[in-house]
Amino acid sequence: MPSLGVSESACDSCGRCLVACAAGRVVLAGALDSAWPGQALLRIDGPAPPPRIRLCRHCATAPCVDTCVGRALRRDQASDTVKLDPSRCVGCYSCVMECPFGALLPNPDGGRSARDVPIVKCDGCGQFAHPLCAAACPTGAIRAAADGRSASSRARRRRAGLLGRARRG
Repeated sequence: MPSLGVSESACDSCGRCLVACAAGRVVLAGALDSAWPGQALLRIDGPAPPPRIRLCRHCATAPCVDTCVGRALRRDQASDTVKLDPSRCVGCYSCVMECPFGALLPNPDGGRSARDVPIVKCDGCGQFAHPLCAAACPTGAIRAAADGRSASSRARRRRAGLLGRARRG
């Protein structure tokens, strides 16, 4: 799977990524194991420039995996994504608090979905040839990098540098 990169400054809050993601959930609802049919697995916070795009980057060294108490999150080597095993999720929200991108979110229906899963997380569109959000984004705010983990690594390094400066200052 290509890594996902985000450029929030390029986002115009059009919502096409949300529609594409939700439509993908509908397509998969009957055919595959889809926990949230018809619900987008990413979020855009606010129209104020720049909006914050909450999307899993499937980090090479994922803090959510390291902090998961129930071991519900794991790195799948075959697809190179961070996968969620809903049967192991204990609802502690450690992953939600540790994600540097705010990509793991409490389930909006409070875990009362068909699978009773407390968190909502992007699955990387592994069932499709290309991440649907990236394919639908007209501005390039969400893009899929073909060179593995480069897009998420650049963003992670930049955010870590900003956080380090904020803590020192």
